[in-house]
Amino acid sequence: MPPNELGEVHASEEPISAAAATAAGTVALRAAQPEAPEKLEEVQRARETSNLLWNLSDYKTITCACGTKLRLPPSFKEPAIRCPHCGRMNPV
Repeated sequence: MPPNELGEVHASEEPISAAAATAAGTVALRAAQPEAPEKLEEVQRARETSNLLWNLSDYKTITCACGTKLRLPPSFKEPAIRCPHCGRMNPV
């Protein structure tokens, strides 16, 4: 199937035929490897920078019981906010 103008390939309506699936054979799984320390440091620094910018803009951060961090703008005046992941109501 040819890619669209953005280079994306979309699934077709037809499933993969049994002949095509068996012709591909089996593929061995590669072992999981930990991320490189440089990558973890880069991600941590990006999170710290993001948190700093949120705090400088006076956003409130509420952590839901499910672990989701909710960011509230200074103009948010409701007494509670619903978590988009678990649906639990969190007091502000």
